[in-house]
Amino acid sequence: MLLTLGAAWQLAAGADQTWDQVRPPAPFWAGLWLFGACAMDMLDGAVARVGNLKTAFGGILDSTMDRVSDIAIFGAIAIAFGRVENVTFQVLALLAMTNAVLISYIKARAEKELDDCSVGFWQRGERLVAVMLGCFLGHVATMVLILAVLPWTSVAGRLALCYRKLEGAKRQPNGGASGKAEMSLALKRRTWPHTLFAAAVAVTIIAVRIRPFNLSDLIR
Repeated sequence: MLLTLGAAWQLAAGADQTWDQVRPPAPFWAGLWLFGACAMDMLDGAVARVGNLKTAFGGILDSTMDRVSDIAIFGAIAIAFGRVENVTFQVLALLAMTNAVLISYIKARAEKELDDCSVGFWQRGERLVAVMLGCFLGHVATMVLILAVLPWTSVAGRLALCYRKLEGAKRQPNGGASGKAEMSLALKRRTWPHTLFAAAVAVTIIAVRIRPFNLSDLIR
């Protein structure tokens, strides 16, 4: 959590900076902080499992800190674009934050009723990789635009899965479509569609540098 807050501090100071400057931009340092945070995020669960230290509250605390981390990162980006009076990318950062929170919330709530709701490409790992790529390359605007526009498909996909499984169970004795059939519709990890889409997202963030724009200026 502390490492993520360090990344958020850097982003709030200059998420709009790129490698046009001589020195590394603020997002680059944020990427380093985030890399350390991701390493710790993987390590804490491994330590808990190896040492038989898993607890119910520990899982709740871990999930809560993940949500706080998402809010801190995109909130910091919104602050940075607010400092340069770019309302368009402020809103996009808040939309990206909303997508991140909703994707995780729907899964947590749905799994009170279903065995699994891990559908959709934009799980937390994929979102974090996109954020780090955008930070290291100084392409934060490109990353924000992608995370504001595309992850709603995972939000919609998870809601659709819940509707089909739960409402289908009321109408059909066997509970509607099988779990395997439902999961086959998702971009599951370690499958070629997932790998192909992940590569396309990565290439886009690497190759395309969007300059932050204001829709009001374009309209005028």
